[in-house]
Amino acid sequence: MNIIFKEYNRDNWEDALKLKVKPEQTKFAPTIAESLASAYIKPWDEAFDPYLIYDDDLMIGAFYLSYTPNSKDNYWLGGFLIDEKYCLIRSFNLPPFGSSV
Repeated sequence: MNIIFKEYNRDNWEDALKLKVKPEQTKFAPTIAESLASAYIKPWDEAFDPYLIYDDDLMIGAFYLSYTPNSKDNYWLGGFLIDEKYCLIRSFNLPPFGSSV
């Protein structure tokens, strides 16, 4: 396994739109289209830099780096997604975010 991060470009964006999580995981990760819309429309005061995740030459997922421009301490990793074909982790029934266990 050789994990590489690449920027979106004219050669890979259409394949990226085919990435998707398992149906039971859709509430946890935005679609590629939603992530790209946030990156280029910039609906908040944050910058979004989208990246694709490859295993050598095989596209397996995506994420974005979100940050406040000119900030030294406001960085987020978001939109993390591994395509359902390559996700090796079983889904678990977790309580909703913010719930007590």
